[in-house]
Amino acid sequence: MKEVIIPITPIMKLRAFNQATFMKNRSGNKIQQYGEDYTNSSEEQSFNNSIVGELGELAFREYLKDNNLYYTDDERELINKGHDYNSATKKTDMGDFFCSKTQESIDLKTNHMTSGKNILIKKWVHEWRPIDYYIYLSVYPLNRFKSDFDLNKVTHVVIHGYVSAEEFMKNGTQITPKGFGYPKSKLRPFSELFPRFYKTNEIPVTKEQKTITLAEYKELKNHDNIVNLFFTDSIQSITHWDMKYILDEQQKFEITAYKNIKYYDRHKKIKINNRNVFATIINKDNTIDVQMLIRVLRRTSAMAENYGYKIAIPWYRLKEIVDPYDLELVDYYLKDFSWIKVDMNN
Repeated sequence: MKEVIIPITPIMKLRAFNQATFMKNRSGNKIQQYGEDYTNSSEEQSFNNSIVGELGELAFREYLKDNNLYYTDDERELINKGHDYNSATKKTDMGDFFCSKTQESIDLKTNHMTSGKNILIKKWVHEWRPIDYYIYLSVYPLNRFKSDFDLNKVTHVVIHGYVSAEEFMKNGTQITPKGFGYPKSKLRPFSELFPRFYKTNEIPVTKEQKTITLAEYKELKNHDNIVNLFFTDSIQSITHWDMKYILDEQQKFEITAYKNIKYYDRHKKIKINNRNVFATIINKDNTIDVQMLIRVLRRTSAMAENYGYKIAIPWYRLKEIVDPYDLELVDYYLKDFSWIKVDMNN
């Protein structure tokens, strides 16, 4: 396994510290969202863990840039664009990076301990997070104890390699009451995933992006190259919200089958089936999962381009439930793809 070494600069240390401080103080941090079960560390250790994670992300960005790979990183860009985490709009942790060509999700696992022989994932977290690949990194020098971490002494990050989520869950072993592990020695070199990224000079310049009326969509929806998107709620049956769509019998059958899937398992079922895509973006508490919405749109767009399809986005339905700021955010993330928006008031 070929490992990659990324030097850590003073600026990277400062950015990691500042970002960890922001994450600690913001409303909606992971411990607040998921409870103390998300970590068994003290507050100080949790803060250091955040710094370690930020260093891993900064180093990974440098690695992608060094290899001329175009990428996106969801949550970080949401924060940098000033999203209000105190808003009622609920966000979920969808991964750290996305492969720009396939829109597969990447989650970084960054270690700083001498005992870190395995990449570790809490099974309950993995079960609802739609992650495609896990990347294992280590911040050096390694520490024997968590309390030994000292940001001033950090010199470099090593990118050990990756494992697919499918392989992890198939061959990983339970090594703690709540966590599963996969040996570092069995990781694959990340360079194998390069073909899943656009090079920065390969990004298609011209994208077909247009808005049509609902009447125009009715004439277009059955064309062979159109992929129809349907957004739904977490309830495991057809609802009044679903019936507002223009559904044929096949689509009614497919959305019924989709909604029979458990809520957290649906996030792993993003696929084009008979040119239809169903996605759950309305949470059980009726908040809107904007990150899931963005992920579905980008992932579907990438798949559609691969098959020569065009996606039809029911924009008029999104305007009913998504606040204007978040719709602007959706537009921001759709900039690299072709799409057709369906709006009643075009």
